[in-house]
Amino acid sequence: MHLLILAYHFTSQNSVGNLRIQKLANSFQNLGYQVTLFAAVSPEPTLDSSFRVIQFPTSDYTFFIKRRPSSRSQESGNFWLKAILRLKNTFPFLYLLSPGGPQYRCAIQKAFKTLHADQPVTHLLTSYDPVYDLIIGRDIKRIAPELLWMVDFRDLPVDPVKKNTWWSNTTNAFYRKLLRSADRITTVSQGLARPLPIASKHATVLYNGFSEYAFNPAPNRKTIKFTITYTGTVDVRLQDPRLVLQALATLIDHGQLDARDIEFHLAGPQSPLWKKWFRDFPAIHYVDHGQVSHPEAIELQHNSQLNLLLTWASPESAGILTTKLFEYLAAQRPIIAYVQGTPDPEINQLVETVNGGLCLSTIDADKSNALARWIVKQYHLWKKHGFVPSHTNLNLLNHYRWDHIFQAWHDQ
Repeated sequence: MHLLILAYHFTSQNSVGNLRIQKLANSFQNLGYQVTLFAAVSPEPTLDSSFRVIQFPTSDYTFFIKRRPSSRSQESGNFWLKAILRLKNTFPFLYLLSPGGPQYRCAIQKAFKTLHADQPVTHLLTSYDPVYDLIIGRDIKRIAPELLWMVDFRDLPVDPVKKNTWWSNTTNAFYRKLLRSADRITTVSQGLARPLPIASKHATVLYNGFSEYAFNPAPNRKTIKFTITYTGTVDVRLQDPRLVLQALATLIDHGQLDARDIEFHLAGPQSPLWKKWFRDFPAIHYVDHGQVSHPEAIELQHNSQLNLLLTWASPESAGILTTKLFEYLAAQRPIIAYVQGTPDPEINQLVETVNGGLCLSTIDADKSNALARWIVKQYHLWKKHGFVPSHTNLNLLNHYRWDHIFQAWHDQ
């Protein structure tokens, strides 16, 4: 069997989606598939992989609006820039503005015909985003209707929370038509599966899960400080750590926490944003590690007493179950999860039932008091033992090992 993967961003070291694509490719390989991956050409070094990666030129018209990793830290921005960013996700303008473009599309069509004639492709996997990978997937399905086309969604193409398009109904109709010939549609959670524009098809859920490298076999590590860690970026429209910072500052002010014991650790590309936030909470000592490698981020999570998760949910869109959430679970350190918006039952199940942490949302009436009580309890455990004992239910955690959930998904 021969699997072809279309993953535009795979050669970009900064793409979080690479972790999922890499795991999918390796897992299919382990089942005996030959794997070939088509991606956009990138000036960055090609990621190490055990499968063949071929890069293709693109004709993007978005070079003038490409955003740096820290751009989401801006709480206000140029109206026209925001308008264009929404336009590139909107039908029919996405054909012109979405990353990839006609050059990328034509090059891959030609390469597929050559590859398929030489080494017949039996399975095709395309990942959103950008939309051009899905458009090309439909092209390939028309060329070779016998192959099995799988489409994987990590995000919603029309997101009611992020409001990333101008004409939602028209764009949803475009995606329903585009995906009509897909044989299998997969997403990362039940919450994302419900609003996908897939007509009568039902999406199957393949959680991000965690790989063995992320598992912490010795979670109860003593530290000289009571440490809280956040790794990754923050989208200020949808994530806000200030409830947690305010709780820590208030507890310090009231003498329930000793400021000399508290240390907040950060790792990510948004140092100016965090510096601005911490200016309002001078009692909290923090350590900014800046942008670190993925293994370094995992190590920070393992060594922390608590890990902080910031996410969002609404009645129209929920289930933002990132790779980082599952890495936090694998670290076996208690999690503080703060959901901007409405409660998310999937996140609540993972954080409170599997991890033994605390999950709060902005609509919880007693959220500040509940958070303060929980932090004080963990702090007292740390003072007693030198560490916060792991609260993880290992039997439940094992259900989210990547190898386990991938095999179950593949066999469906």
